[in-house]
Amino acid sequence: YSVYNEGCNNEFARVFGSYSDETTVNTLATTLDERAFKEEIDRIKDRVSQCVVFLQHRCQDSVRVLDHYVPWLASSVTCKRRENKGGVWGGRSEPLQEGAEEAILYHNRLDVQLFAFLE
Repeated sequence: YSVYNEGCNNEFARVFGSYSDETTVNTLATTLDERAFKEEIDRIKDRVSQCVVFLQHRCQDSVRVLDHYVPWLASSVTCKRRENKGGVWGGRSEPLQEGAEEAILYHNRLDVQLFAFLE
């Protein structure tokens, strides 16, 4: 968690899901209760299916969708390429330690599934 007692895991699920409490959302992401996990994923998918979602890495496609549904927004979007160059915090740019990627993906299980759905 951050200095503000907030983390960065499953933020998409927290915003669109049934629970806004970070601890609850992150506990659900790692729960063994697959039924509760699936019910929450299905609820969130239903909600985001009614939204226009902009995917930065698919900017041109997203602009076409925006142009169709909310044309007054599409004209203000530019698709300039942006990259995370690393080393932003503390000047560190070392590769992840072994096992770190798997741990991050596991703890962000809700968002991983939701982003796959949005693709």
